[in-house]
Amino acid sequence: MKKLVHRIRASSVLASVIWCMLGAVLLLWANLSARLLCYLLGGALLVHGVSQALPALRGGERQPRLLLEFVVGVAIALAGGWAIVWPGTAEKLIPVILGAVTVIHGAEELGLALRMRRSGATAARPALILAVVTLALGGVLILRPAFLADLLLRVTGACLLFDGAARAFVFRAFARVEELTDELPSDSFER
Repeated sequence: MKKLVHRIRASSVLASVIWCMLGAVLLLWANLSARLLCYLLGGALLVHGVSQALPALRGGERQPRLLLEFVVGVAIALAGGWAIVWPGTAEKLIPVILGAVTVIHGAEELGLALRMRRSGATAARPALILAVVTLALGGVLILRPAFLADLLLRVTGACLLFDGAARAFVFRAFARVEELTDELPSDSFER
């Protein structure tokens, strides 16, 4: 269990740092970062799509699985090309995509906070509040992507910065709780 907790902590710290850096970039350089983000995202999607479609073409057999991989790879590559060629329209979807990721993070954090609450951890209440706020911010990004048009990327950056910081806090607190419960006798959880 300790290895799992250490892996979760290490990956969550790295994800939190990346998320906070992306949020800070969006806050500080909103106009430049939207276009740059479209190019980077488009390039990553293009490379991913081509790398998924090519092996399916090389396969000598005509299997449904290979056909599906080819179609998905082409769709991903086309989405990447679209983001590179028409970044103005693609940048309107960035808040929705990042909002969906933020909602997923909030749901993960909520699950951990509820688990901490059941174990009686003192950090459960702040973790629960942070998770709910993260979910709400992600929902705003998904449901209202066009609000405050000029400030949207700054708001997105603030949401990502908050999500990264909240994620770091929740995973750090969860790891501490898990370490403490590993040290307790197994009958201490029975009621």
